[in-house]
Amino acid sequence: MSLRIAIIGNAMSTMVNFRAPLIRALVQSGHEVIAICPKGRAEDTVALAGTGARHVSLEGMSPRGLSPASEIRVLRHLTALLHDIRPDRVFAYFLKPVIWGSIAARRSGVPRCVGMIEGLGYAFSLPPAGRLRKLRQGLARLAILALLKVALRKIDHLIVLNRDDASLLLSYRLVSAARLTVLDGIGIDLDFYAPAPSHSSPVRFLLAARLIREKGIELFVAAAREVRKQYPDVRFRLLGGLDTQTEGLTVPLIESWVDEGLIEWPGQAEDVRPHLRESSVFVLPTLYREGLPRSTMEAMAMGRAVITSDMPGAKSSMTHGVSGLIVPAGNLDALVAACRFFCRTPSEIERMGLEAYAEAHRRYDLRRQNYQQIELIVN
Repeated sequence: MSLRIAIIGNAMSTMVNFRAPLIRALVQSGHEVIAICPKGRAEDTVALAGTGARHVSLEGMSPRGLSPASEIRVLRHLTALLHDIRPDRVFAYFLKPVIWGSIAARRSGVPRCVGMIEGLGYAFSLPPAGRLRKLRQGLARLAILALLKVALRKIDHLIVLNRDDASLLLSYRLVSAARLTVLDGIGIDLDFYAPAPSHSSPVRFLLAARLIREKGIELFVAAAREVRKQYPDVRFRLLGGLDTQTEGLTVPLIESWVDEGLIEWPGQAEDVRPHLRESSVFVLPTLYREGLPRSTMEAMAMGRAVITSDMPGAKSSMTHGVSGLIVPAGNLDALVAACRFFCRTPSEIERMGLEAYAEAHRRYDLRRQNYQQIELIVN
């Protein structure tokens, strides 16, 4: 049975980077795919067209912000688009597209709507420093819970990427267990992220992430300062570009860390694989409520041991003591101790790296994860 499937996202870049394999699999199965998202860069437009999907522009669907007037406009526009397109299925991913997509799908009479929440994000992360920031986070949490209460009544099935998120949604009675699936990540191309021999002399730690405080960037740098006192040859590399839409880090601050000799900062990389090949251990000391971090999956697939925090999503991505180490979120002493462990026992870099590779192949095969998503969307 050939279906018309609308996929709703908040950016063309995420549609290309994270949904292209799913779109291709749907198209190859004989379905028509309409990608509903804001316009993107010229190269993203070409890449999206190459998947076989037809793009329909939805401006205003930003990843952040909850301005009531702009969000109502998005909902009205999306409802009108779905009414005109008349899809047989809607699949929405990320928090805001799930909220507005599920409501718009019901308003426009779509027979089946499936959503995927890839982490509950900032509103449900560790409380930030400062009274005003805590207040903003609390208000954001209340707003999101209120919107989810409305939206998830209208959704046919919801996918989350870790059991902590499933438990939270069930505890608030936002969705029933019968309409909820925990998917072990969206998967990665295991052939693309081929394993490489790890380095242990000197030990090299790598953090690749958006340069926002919630990802634990400052903790990583502070750990570098402490570890290098005892192991001056150890290297710490920070990979990522500035995030101008949040209260992110600044170029002068990052360059001051480079000038101090604490870290290397090549900036944003289109391809993380060369940096993973040059690394010993991947570090993600996140304070953020993740879904299942793609960066960790990629590192594990290339045979890298992982240090990460015990935040929901991050702690689910690997196995403590087997494929890496899990430390308490925000605890600098624990992060330093984990880094020193690998400096002191470099044989564990290779052992845990091999275990990480095996775990990635058990859990993160893209084809298997796509099949599970397609089954939930289509049936």
